[in-house]
Formats: sequence, structure tokens, C-alpha cells
Amino acid sequence: MKKAKPQAKKNVLDASVTTGVDGLDSILSGGYPAGRSTIIRGVSGSGKTLFGLLFALCEDKDNKPAVYVTFDESPESLERYLKAWGRPNALTILDMRPDPELQVAGNGVELGGLLVRISHAVAKTGAKRLVLDAFDTLFSSFEDNRQVRLDLARVFDWCRKEGLTVLATTGESPDYRVATGLMDYVADCAIRIQQSINNGLSTRVLHILKCRGRAHGTSEYPFLIHEQGISLIPLSEVRMKIATSRRHLPTGVVELDKMLGGKGIWGGRTTMISGQSGTGKSLLAMTIVNAACEQGKKAQFFTFEESENQAIQDNRSCGVDLRPHLKTGMLEIHSRRAIECGLEEHIIHVWRMIIKSRPSVVVLDPVSSLTDLGDMRAFKSTVIRLSSLLNGLGVTLIMTELIPDDAASVSMLNVSSMVDTWIRLRREERDNQLVREIYIHKSRGAATSSDIREMQITHNGIVINAKTGGAAKPVRRVTDVSVSRSLQK
Repeated sequence: MKKAKPQAKKNVLDASVTTGVDGLDSILSGGYPAGRSTIIRGVSGSGKTLFGLLFALCEDKDNKPAVYVTFDESPESLERYLKAWGRPNALTILDMRPDPELQVAGNGVELGGLLVRISHAVAKTGAKRLVLDAFDTLFSSFEDNRQVRLDLARVFDWCRKEGLTVLATTGESPDYRVATGLMDYVADCAIRIQQSINNGLSTRVLHILKCRGRAHGTSEYPFLIHEQGISLIPLSEVRMKIATSRRHLPTGVVELDKMLGGKGIWGGRTTMISGQSGTGKSLLAMTIVNAACEQGKKAQFFTFEESENQAIQDNRSCGVDLRPHLKTGMLEIHSRRAIECGLEEHIIHVWRMIIKSRPSVVVLDPVSSLTDLGDMRAFKSTVIRLSSLLNGLGVTLIMTELIPDDAASVSMLNVSSMVDTWIRLRREERDNQLVREIYIHKSRGAATSSDIREMQITHNGIVINAKTGGAAKPVRRVTDVSVSRSLQK
């Protein structure tokens, strides 16, 4: 008989404890390293205490409470936070705020009393998680860097022997620079959070400096603080793992389906609808959403220019009644002005709503309104990664793009290479009438029509007529120079 191969022992460095922060566990390959120390440092107002509270409130498999040691904020303030979250008295809080009258510059801190109090609280509660909030305040009066490092190592070694998973938060002010830098060396995992203001909008980002013994994300990750905690999207860790989809999603316009090869747009992929103002981009996107809801597919429509009531009324006047789908919950409309917050906050808000409802179809209308919230490079990178993330989940993403009247190109976003289907709308003046036209710029893997069709917006919805101009060609931009040359000829 063949002897069974012995199973490989699991690496203790792989053991993790959940962080309590949406999206952070995946970036850390499972969570904070179990039985070891993690440092989170950042400037005032960046969210350090909130990271500590969320970690402390995570229930482990034995449902043991955590011990929360505060060196700065009062226990009363922390209890108010817990009460607001519906978790009063959920933590054992130790008040270890130093007395400034008893501290003398250059003197060390007697750690014996600190460790005794923590040991007593841990033994009493059976806790396996420990938070040291504003831990750097203990060493603000230290002048001997060597002593700081020895004391830090002593605390973390004691916690490791006790089997405690430690999360320590520290500041980044100049007074604590020495202690903070040494903590990064002594701790097993070091995370830095920053807060910046761009174009008058505040943005918070997280960066993992190190995590011993395991792979982790290396980029900067924007995160959002909201009423339920913290959320971030690991957009920078998106890989090209999108499953090939052969299913189609009818658009709700028969002639448009024929132009797309007979079955509609690709399901589980990305479609972009580009056009000038008044060409019917939002109406076409909502027509596709309406058709999806009628097939039993859940959809979410994110509008950055209209309110929910405006969207319902405008589409209803054009033959698309959304009220039945809203009533049954098959459709959700989320309205938020683009100028209300930064690009990262918009994307995280969209992601949170998607994770909550798990729709099959998502619309961003118009996604081009978000370009003013940052540089174009950051916008393009974020949109491409969000698209890959949604397509990897099998979600159909539809984006609308507003093209200025004086634009020389057919798109201003420079993301056309990542979309699978691109529908182009335009308007022209012909015989003193405004004529809307539609054509398919591309649709990967489909035999699409090259015709330009006239499109009408009626009280019964969108109607596409017979072809009007042969094969689709880029619109020639008419300028004052070209008009002048024509007159000279």
C-alpha cells in the first residue's frame, strides 16, 4: 500500500484576522497578520481611530470582545461612537492617556504598569485582539531613539507571546516623527493613510508599506468614510480575468438590435453611448435598462446630472415608464451631482450600491461629467479598472459620454479601446430641421451594420428609420478657416 503523502503544514505567517474594512482584507491577502502587530499611521483627521474601532468590533470565531487602549481620546467619546453604531459597551476600553504634568522631556515611560493593565483586561475578557490608539503619544518626550526602539519591541514581543493580534495607530506630526519611523521597522505590517485636497475636494488614500511574510497590494487605494464605517475598492489589483461572455442583452429597439448583429449588446461587458447634447444618450441607456428589467434582470442607473424624479418624468414622456420596475425593486435610480464629491468617492459610492444590490446591469450617466474632478489620466485609469471589476462579476456596464459641439474627435474620454460596444449618436441640421443619427462605431465579435440611420424620439420611445447616409464616417469639423477658404474659391 502506498503511504499517504503528509499534508504540508500551513505557514503561520498566512494566518489572518479580518480588518472590518470593506475591501482591505483582499488587499492584505486575508486581513491583518494574526498574532502579530500592525501599525496604521496618518495625519489628523485621516480616520486612524475609526480603523481601530472597526477592527475591535469584528467578532472572532469565539465571539470574544477586544481590548481597546486609548492614549489620546476619552473613553466617553469612544462610547458615543459605539452607541451611534448600536454597539454600546461592546468593548473593554482602558484609559491610558498620559498626564502631561507628570511627563518630563527625555524621560522614558514605565511600560510595566501598562503591560500589567493590558494583561489583566485580556485575562478577564479572553480577548485575542488589541488596539493601541494614538500609541505614539507615549514616546513624545523620548530623546533616545535606541530606547524608543527597545521599548516598542518589548511591547510587541509581549503581545506576540500572548497570542494577541495588535493594531496600533500613530500620528505623523513632526513631534512624533522619530517614534513613528521606528514603529514601521518594529511592526510586522505598516500602513499609511493620507488625506489631500484636489480641486477643492478632499480625498483619502491608503498605502501598505510592508507586510512581512505575505504578498499584498502595493498601490494607493482611495477609501471613503461613511455612516457605516469605511469602504475601499482594490481597483489597482484588478487582473485580466474576465470570463468570455456569449450572451446578449436586447436594447429594446428592434432596429438597433439588427444593427448590432441581431441580438443586441454583449451581456457582461461594457458599452459606451457617445453623442452631443440632445441626441438621446440617456433615453437610449434607459431604454436598454427598461428592456433588461422586463426580462427579469435587476438594474441600477447612476445619474450625475438629473434627480430621480426628473429622470422618471423625462423618460415617461418619451414612452419609457420606469415606475413599475422601481415599485418591484428591479430598478434603482441613484442621483448625485458630479460636483458633490471627488472622483474616488463617486466610484466607491457606486461600488457600495452595486455590492449591496447585486444588479445585472449598471449605467453611469454621463460618465464624462466626472472628468472635471481630477486629471484625465486618473479618470481613465479608474474607469478602466471599474469596468474590468464589474465585467469580472458578469455585470453589464453602460456608460454615456457627452461630446462637446466643437469637438474634433468622436470621443473625449480616450477609453474607447476598453469598451466592447460603442454606439455613436449625432445631430445635424438638414432642411431647417434637427436630425438625429445613430451608427455602430464598433462591437467586438459581432457582424455589425456600417449604415448611418436616422433616429427619432417619439412619445412611444426611440424609432430608427432606414439608412440615411451610407457607411458611417467621422464627422468633419467645420471651422471658420474652412468656411473662409470655400468663399475664396
